[in-house]
Amino acid sequence: MDMSSSSSRVGLLAREEREASSQVEGFREEKVRENRLRRTARRRGMLFVKSRRRDPRACDYGRYWLVVQGEHYALLTPESGVTLDEVEEYLSDGWV
Repeated sequence: MDMSSSSSRVGLLAREEREASSQVEGFREEKVRENRLRRTARRRGMLFVKSRRRDPRACDYGRYWLVVQGEHYALLTPESGVTLDEVEEYLSDGWV
């Protein structure tokens, strides 16, 4: 093994480690955002529900619903759910 292939391997591993760290940080930020929106929805009498699908090809994978507590119907969210950005926009614009 020559030194150039060894150093390129080390560089590749370092880059992969940085990318993995970045993905973990992105996951944490999304989770914090979900929790903040869940608390906001609860204060307004709604449930913030996340799809339980684990198949990325499913139509409602990674989607969310706002459900009126006690009424069991989704509030302004289509059957396939909405994105986290749409939930945040809905709750922050004071539509409720």
